[in-house]
Amino acid sequence: MIKNYLTIAFRNLRRNKIFSIINILGLAIGISASLVIFLLVTFEFGFDRYHGDTDRKFRVVSNFKFSGDVVHNSGVTEALVGAIRQKVTGVEAAVPFHMPNFDVKVSVPAGANMKEAVFKRQQNIVFADAAYFGFFSYHWLAGSPQASLREPYCVVLTESRAKSYFNNLGYADMVGRMLDYNDSVHVKVTGIVRDPGKQTDFDF
Repeated sequence: MIKNYLTIAFRNLRRNKIFSIINILGLAIGISASLVIFLLVTFEFGFDRYHGDTDRKFRVVSNFKFSGDVVHNSGVTEALVGAIRQKVTGVEAAVPFHMPNFDVKVSVPAGANMKEAVFKRQQNIVFADAAYFGFFSYHWLAGSPQASLREPYCVVLTESRAKSYFNNLGYADMVGRMLDYNDSVHVKVTGIVRDPGKQTDFDF
């Protein structure tokens, strides 16, 4: 029975070659387009899923108007964070962070079994307060989210950045080391976290 169906189908394909080619191409293009759209949507909705509670976290952005033109910005003014904390009901936490729009020079002072090193044009550095690691989830290799930013002038490094600064030390030995940012800000390493996932807006 199935053999007869296949035989009839191939006969019809041979008799109506142009019509068959158009149908097959249309079907192939439709399936390919659907697959591409599915992959794009899955990719876009996959960002920062590893942080958890994504249905309860929101990113606040800005729309500025200049002479009738609307400019969209991924950030907000610093004063807005305090206003949200004080005046917006239903908000459990508001976590600000700031990314400098310039390259930073990082100096690693000489220490035990280490020579002084300088790393120029360091990017993807963020300034945050103690609430940051209570809001966002990271895999900790050394230190803890509760104590890492409790005091001022502390820094948490990603795994790759820590290895570039202290390539001959273990993660536990990196904690307590000092770094200098632009020869003026002296900070202590208080934690090491695994590099963020590939699908993230928070690539600092």
